[in-house]
Amino acid sequence: MVDPIPEGYISLVEAYKAYEKTWPGAARYEDLCEPFIARTLEALVQAPGASEKMRLHSWDKQYFPERAFMDQTLPEWRDEPWSALGGRTPFVNEEKFLAWLEAHCAKERERVARPAAVSSSEYAVESVKAHLEEAARAYRSEKGPQLTRDGSWKTARAESGAFPGVSSTVWREAWATANLPSAWRVRGRGRK
Repeated sequence: MVDPIPEGYISLVEAYKAYEKTWPGAARYEDLCEPFIARTLEALVQAPGASEKMRLHSWDKQYFPERAFMDQTLPEWRDEPWSALGGRTPFVNEEKFLAWLEAHCAKERERVARPAAVSSSEYAVESVKAHLEEAARAYRSEKGPQLTRDGSWKTARAESGAFPGVSSTVWREAWATANLPSAWRVRGRGRK
């Protein structure tokens, strides 16, 4: 039997429904446990006729705490932090929950709207590609020196020091994907 919920509070089932409706991505029960584990939000229970509310504690120690959002009453657990609370209806302060939900959803929308981060290796490859393509433009316009992959790596590192710490693997990947003159791709030709 469902316990009466005090005014100004909503059941955790209703809280999950609000979360599911508002969340910009796929709603997951385990994500909603996080603010309770961190004690940003408090889930409470109150026995019928009792004046005191008891806090659901130890979310991180409770086996499958997500069940608190799936049914109006807590199941009968054995030897768990919530074992004495079986059959009680958990609830949360509605105002605090909605404020948390609004802030949390805003952060998620912002995260989703940001362009995906580029890894440092992808950035290195793109930087080297840009350098090689610039050298290729100079070669095409002025018939400058012809380069080989290994020669270009050694020359760029020795002359400018612009690519400290760039591995030969990154250089090879950039060389393979850059828009370069076909004459440069012939093995063993060009300046070393």
